[in-house]
Parts: sequence; C-alpha cells; structure tokens
Amino acid sequence: MMKNQGQSEYFPPEEIFEAFHWASLDLFNEKFGEYEKTQQLTDAMTPFKKNATKTKNANLFDYPDEYFHITNLSAITKNSEGVILTEYPISIRTDGEWLISKNSKLLAPTAQDAIARLDAEGIEVAPSTVDEIKIYYVKEPVEAKYAYDNQDGEIIFKEQGSVDPEWRKPEITQLIKKTLQYFGIVIKDQELVNIDKIISE
Repeated sequence: MMKNQGQSEYFPPEEIFEAFHWASLDLFNEKFGEYEKTQQLTDAMTPFKKNATKTKNANLFDYPDEYFHITNLSAITKNSEGVILTEYPISIRTDGEWLISKNSKLLAPTAQDAIARLDAEGIEVAPSTVDEIKIYYVKEPVEAKYAYDNQDGEIIFKEQGSVDPEWRKPEITQLIKKTLQYFGIVIKDQELVNIDKIISE
C-alpha cells in the first residue's frame, strides 16, 4: 500500500519491482553521466567497478560478459605462478588514431607502450606480442528481483530467489525516492531522512 497526500492506493508487487528496476537504471545513467563529464568514477559507482584478465582469442581480446563501458586497459606479465608482475597502461585509440600509431615507424607500439582499438567483435592490441591484458570496466547493474508468497493477502518476501540491488546504502535512499516518483508519489525531505535512518540500521 502506498499513500500520497492522504490518498492510498494499492500497487501489485510486480509493478513496484518494475518501477524499482527503471529507477535503478535512471540512477545508473545519472551517475555514469557524471563520469562522462569528469572522467572520474564517483564513490556511488564503486559497486560497478570491475576488472578482468583476458588472454588473446585469435587476434582479439574478448570483452567481459557484464561490461558496460571500458575505463582502462593494461598489458600484463606474470610469473610462473600466475602472479601479475607488471602492468603497463594501454592507450585506447580511435580508428583513425589506431592506423596512424600502429603504422608509425618512429613511435611504433611496444609492450611497454601498447595501443588498443575497441572493435565491435573485441579489443585489438598492438603490438601483437601482447597476449594478456587486464580490463578495467564499469559493469551493468543487475535487475533486482524479489521472490514472495501471498498469504491471505499479506506479502511475505523470501530470500531464496531474490536479487538485491548493488547500490550502496547512501544511494538506496535516492533509489526509493525515484521509484516512488514513478507512481506520482512525492515524499518530503524529512521522510527521506527517516528512510535513510532505517536503511542504515
């Protein structure tokens, strides 16, 4: 049951879950937009910052399955135990820059100064001697889902089969506010403070 300005209305759980999902995407796009402006990932994006080590597949490196945006790349070397010894930053180039840099005789790419091009099929790196890279990326947010039973009209949520959102507690308050806005419900600042206190407990 949700209330707005003295009015009450019932929304099925599925509608609330869907609004919650869209609110999460809205918040993600908002925070990612800040990154595009500053090229700095804020603390709010911490749950979505990931990295993966990839070996070359044919002439390309595969993207991580859950990636949304590549932030950095590095060429790596490992010891016999598989421990990373060195990481050399790889410069990501546009298609035009890639051709110029790759074919340069004066400044040919090296393992310590490699370049990369993000292709639709994968990541191409020069020189070809680089056979293992580390990918730093922003992942897509999961879709939060909540399993529940309806017992005589009472909704009982179940942990098994549920997927919580990946946001930190400070952003959950914003997420709740955005979700309510999908139903035309506006809450006051003091109510937000009260929600924040409940989440923090």
